[in-house]
Amino acid sequence: MRQENVVGWDESGNAIINGVSYVNHAGRITEFYTYDRMNRLSTVSTGAFDTNWNALPSQEAIRLDTRLYDGASRVVQSGPAGSLSNDYIQALTNGRSDANGAITRVSRYDADGHLLSLHTTKPDGSFSSDQVYQKVTTWQTQDQVQTGTDESGAPIYTTQTVNHSSVSSGYDAAGNVTNYQMTDSSGVTEYFSTTYAKFEGYKEATVSGYRSDNAGQMGTTTDGYDANGDLISVTDSTKGANDRTFVNDANGNILQKTQQGNVLKQLVVDGQVYGTYGTGEDPVTPTNGNGDPNYADLTNFNLSYQPITNAYPGASTGQYTIRSGDTLRSIAQQAYGDSELWYQIADANELRGDDDLRVGQTLTIPNRVASAHNTSSSFKPYDPSKVVGDTTPNLPVPQQDGGGGCGG
Repeated sequence: MRQENVVGWDESGNAIINGVSYVNHAGRITEFYTYDRMNRLSTVSTGAFDTNWNALPSQEAIRLDTRLYDGASRVVQSGPAGSLSNDYIQALTNGRSDANGAITRVSRYDADGHLLSLHTTKPDGSFSSDQVYQKVTTWQTQDQVQTGTDESGAPIYTTQTVNHSSVSSGYDAAGNVTNYQMTDSSGVTEYFSTTYAKFEGYKEATVSGYRSDNAGQMGTTTDGYDANGDLISVTDSTKGANDRTFVNDANGNILQKTQQGNVLKQLVVDGQVYGTYGTGEDPVTPTNGNGDPNYADLTNFNLSYQPITNAYPGASTGQYTIRSGDTLRSIAQQAYGDSELWYQIADANELRGDDDLRVGQTLTIPNRVASAHNTSSSFKPYDPSKVVGDTTPNLPVPQQDGGGGCGG
């Protein structure tokens, strides 16, 4: 299969259309992108065809994604928002109504830019999940409670167990996520808490969780680090198939991941990812019905170009802590793989230039297209999370009652 990327640009340098041709297909698929007045991605649409497979004009394109922003340029809604037909959803997601690209996300933030909640809906508008970043503490007390009066009218007290709860922030003072909970469409809530290890910065140490229908059974993943603070292992307390080990270079970049005997390697030079090769978790369907990893050949040496879709760029923003010697261009090179996008970071943080940068300052990195064009200096930036994978622990589900037996 061969891809041909044909890209058009508006006056701000944004991709307008992206044609992709395949040798086993008679036509060309064209995607259309629109941007708002602040140069932010607004909509993603894919071209449609008539019954004779003639391409229809852009007005007939199928809307895949509509994005809304708040005053701080954070995405507060992304996804099809009910614009896709059921037939198209079936083709897009192989029948998975909860797949990335099919669901609509609505986000809410606090004044400090922390994500407070994420509400997702399925293509038909029905509830999919709620994710809330907060810590819920519960406890019980034995209290004297008036339960009536005697014949003289004096109160009668009995000792009863009283349940209490309190809600606090899901973030610590440094802005790290410490607690969140997720409720799915079945009504089950999963509660998670995260601890951190302090090296040059904060790094995830453990993630623990439990299900509301099986609160007595915890699941925990533990991250192991070497003396330099480089990740060397992830261990899941309840599912050994999720255990993995890593080999790093002298700069702490992950070069190799081994999981259940499957080895995935990547070529990283000066913070640039030139390619991956080997076997790793399938990014489209990472697990099977039992929660065990699905593996696929992930060999790819053409990482610099990534088409814009309703799933890319992501809806969430990132953060970056300024270090000595950083410039807006160097930060953009690390975040996007393209130093020419420095102005996006400057605009998002109300910076006039490099003179406004302060060591230790945390910058918001807006979600942008990181590789919509190729130059001699653009590349796919190193992102360790792509190799490490999901570190959410496996949570034991309640055991079904083992029926069996027969009666006469």
